[in-house]
Amino acid sequence: MAIKRALIYTRVSEDKTGEHRSVGEQEAACRETCVRNGWDVVEVLSDNSIGASRHSSGHRDGWDKVHARIERGDIDVLVVWEFSRTGRDLYSWAVLRNALADNGTLFCEGGKISDLSDGADRLTLGVKSVIAEAAADETSARVRRSLQANADRGRPHGRLLFGYRRVRDELTGRPVGQVSNEEQAAVVRRVFAEYNAGSSRQDIADGLNAEGIKTGTDKDWIARRIGDLLRNIAYAGRRIHNGEDFAKADWDPLVDMETFLTARRRREAAGANSTRATKEARLLSGVIRCGVCNAKMYSGGQSAKGHAYRCSGDSRCVQRTGVPCDELVTAALLDRLGSHDNSDRVRGDTEPSADVIEATNRVAALETQLDDLAVQFAAGELSAKMLSKAEQLILPKIAEARKDARQAAVPINLDIPESGHAQWWDTLDHKLRREVVGAYIAAVFVHPVGQAGRTFDPSAISVEWAT
Repeated sequence: MAIKRALIYTRVSEDKTGEHRSVGEQEAACRETCVRNGWDVVEVLSDNSIGASRHSSGHRDGWDKVHARIERGDIDVLVVWEFSRTGRDLYSWAVLRNALADNGTLFCEGGKISDLSDGADRLTLGVKSVIAEAAADETSARVRRSLQANADRGRPHGRLLFGYRRVRDELTGRPVGQVSNEEQAAVVRRVFAEYNAGSSRQDIADGLNAEGIKTGTDKDWIARRIGDLLRNIAYAGRRIHNGEDFAKADWDPLVDMETFLTARRRREAAGANSTRATKEARLLSGVIRCGVCNAKMYSGGQSAKGHAYRCSGDSRCVQRTGVPCDELVTAALLDRLGSHDNSDRVRGDTEPSADVIEATNRVAALETQLDDLAVQFAAGELSAKMLSKAEQLILPKIAEARKDARQAAVPINLDIPESGHAQWWDTLDHKLRREVVGAYIAAVFVHPVGQAGRTFDPSAISVEWAT
């Protein structure tokens, strides 16, 4: 058989520089083989930074094109630098072997030419395939053992965590641990402190950006990055492995476990993954309800008319422009604050009812129960999974008890005047306004107004007052 048309294939599993240097060197060596044999190179196909074992997750586009060229029958020989460039698993080799044999295409690796229609060549290359797969399996096992050993010892792994710097071995340069980066560590502590004191994630991000404080990758802070920081238990000195809290870390925590768990409870109780803790535009999120299916309505972004409250039920029954809703309910609330029936309650002269006292005591008891569990967890007497399950049971009970207490209690630390409520309302921040709404309003219902309703209809909004 006259060999004339050669296809070169190159591959490297990892290219940290992104300069394709290794595949370039492979190509140069393959071209020398082609020149030496008098072959014309019709195409060079490559896969860079992609593994080729059964443990690899990437897809080899270049390899797909190799098979397409072989099946077209317009090449005489496939040239690779060395055998493992074709892959490191038996199945992929078997597919290639059959394609080469069926189309009469020769195979050249390391300068040696093989004919896959010949039994001796199939045997020789089959052994090489078994060896290549075994080497890949051993590499995978070694990596898993290393990761497990690091996890067992609580050593850091993966991307450097904001707030720390890596310590490296003086001889090998490999990371052997991490210690706090004091400038960044101060930011981490500040984020936890401000969040636990009541600040929203967006407010914290805005504050850091205003001071020119950047993330570890020199980017501005956003609410999502603040949330990622707050939920990372590594800051409390715990090692994560396979997505779970695994062991005590070998680095010093930047916050204590009580601080971390306080932030976790606040996120879960307030729905920290939602956008509710924002500005006054979302005054009624979670309070306002669909008049059709009774599902809660939340603010869903901005438009030319401002934000809108949308039904969260499966049918998405009702949607209403938010600002008129906020204004209508605010006016109704201020009118109620000034009514004679509520004057005693506004002044706070009356003693709390027995129901309020009982609900408040329930909140305190449940929170104490969680704190005790947190102490057991920090002492290693309780697993993270058990703590999480306990929180899933207790947090809803705390939320319900707080709701019961709110039904007849004015929020604490609110000096509500007997008159001038509109001026007083203007002095409140968003958080305090939400507390007043929660204390006086049980629910706000939005009723449908028909397909023709293009203007805001106040009669379609009804307020259910807390009793």
